[in-house]
Amino acid sequence: MKEINLPITTTYSIECQVKDLPSEGVLNQSSRTTIPLGSINIADHEGDGDIARANGGKILYATTSIEKRLEKIISDYIFGLYLSENKRRAFFENELLKASILQLSFKKQLVKKIVQQGKYLKGKERESLEKKLADILKWRNAFAHGTLKCDNHGKWILKYYSNGNKAQNLDDAFWDRVVRTFENCNESLRKIDGALSKELIFSIK
Repeated sequence: MKEINLPITTTYSIECQVKDLPSEGVLNQSSRTTIPLGSINIADHEGDGDIARANGGKILYATTSIEKRLEKIISDYIFGLYLSENKRRAFFENELLKASILQLSFKKQLVKKIVQQGKYLKGKERESLEKKLADILKWRNAFAHGTLKCDNHGKWILKYYSNGNKAQNLDDAFWDRVVRTFENCNESLRKIDGALSKELIFSIK
């Protein structure tokens, strides 16, 4: 398979404090005084930028997988287990669940109500799942619409808007948290799916 390269924009910034600036400037050729703020060796940080973008892409794809799990739970709860072709189920899934008008945030709320009504998770685990889904949705939106920046210390930051301007340091602790969140979220959704399936099978018998 061919690997493609598309044009992308990367923002680099220099962080400094006024107290650290030199007291005397440099006179340039236009007789203007300028103060050097430092420099960034872009080549030293490009590798981490590539990793950040690749990890962000994985968050987008993994969130799509989470969304499909939510859709299955919603569809099974309404129509029961998929045993044979059902035109109404197919219409519901294709024209509503997969429609762009039905956002992931709404599907998350639907599953929350399904879990509460069916008691498919205990209180603490249910609350934990709600928080993890909220974090996943926040990260998905941040990488989809935010801006990656690198400062002169080699620190990569994701700037995004979510009820105000936010900044997330993309350090190893953050990436570890992302992995744990997705793994734990998938495990909770598997529990819901399993409990719902058992309930539906029992009702069929």
